[in-house]
Amino acid sequence: MSHDDHHHELPIPESYEGDFEFTNGKFAMWLFLISDAMAFIGFLGAYMVLRMSTTADISPTPEEVTLSWKPDWAPELDLVATGLNTFVLIISSVTMVKGLAAFQDGLMNRAKMFILATAAGGIFFVGFQVWEWTHLIHAGATMSGLQIPEFDNDDPHHLGAVQRAAANNPDRTRLSIAQELYGGRDTSAWDDGKLASFTMADYVNLPMELLDPDRGDPRPKYPGVVHMASFSIPTVENGVPAQNLWDLYDARNEEDVDRAAVLKQQVEDGARVSNMFCSTIFVLTGFHGLHVFIGVIYLWIIFLRARKGVYGPTHNSPVEIAGLYWHFVDLVWVLLFMFIYLL
Repeated sequence: MSHDDHHHELPIPESYEGDFEFTNGKFAMWLFLISDAMAFIGFLGAYMVLRMSTTADISPTPEEVTLSWKPDWAPELDLVATGLNTFVLIISSVTMVKGLAAFQDGLMNRAKMFILATAAGGIFFVGFQVWEWTHLIHAGATMSGLQIPEFDNDDPHHLGAVQRAAANNPDRTRLSIAQELYGGRDTSAWDDGKLASFTMADYVNLPMELLDPDRGDPRPKYPGVVHMASFSIPTVENGVPAQNLWDLYDARNEEDVDRAAVLKQQVEDGARVSNMFCSTIFVLTGFHGLHVFIGVIYLWIIFLRARKGVYGPTHNSPVEIAGLYWHFVDLVWVLLFMFIYLL
């Protein structure tokens, strides 16, 4: 290579100075965070559009029924516990700042302690989300839909629709819940005492007006949520194909059939109704939880390198870059907490 070729080579600087001093790594992280923010903005925008376009309550019509965004008989989110989890994540941002400052001041043991504390906060946050998801799935809320609960059940671990709705809306009546879940029935023969104490079997076994019985159309004229339900996972057990929606209608409307028993068995077999709230909360919290999990791995790598003495007062830019990622994750969660849990 000639002398002129060497003369024209331009070294790539490790950092740039000017009004805003930054390193290559910091510049790359900012580019990543901007692109990642666009993804979260897309998810949040879709969430708000779906939420605002979903009806506020059940509105049965002769041919269709719509499900509200989050029915009052659906599993409740634990606002207090999630608030505590949010507080832990915010505190982890504080420990991240303290860790970087300790590196800059040459207090290595203190810096490593703060990095570990930050990672511990992230582990606690992810662990809580695993518990919350387990609770929601156990209560019948999954991405595939919302399982219709039993009408009455005082078991604190498996509350029925009446108990859940009463806790969220004291003005709800047993009749309105039954109409919402199982569709319209003629209860004119029932007195006030019966209306206040009837069971699901009492209600479901009342005559049901069909949409077009003369042509063999088994769909109800005044449907409920249960009439939108279908099996969320079409499996085949013992060589018997899963039932489709028409099979469910036919089984409920056979002559001399105990409709309550048939309906209860169908629900136990996995009949669910699609619900936008269920799908969006798992997508949003899951996508963010993945970011926190990655952040914990990132911080653990920072800690291991700090143990080898890589970072100090003169070299701590990688710690600052990790801090940028962690603060971004915390900020996004504050927005998610506000939109999902508070609004």
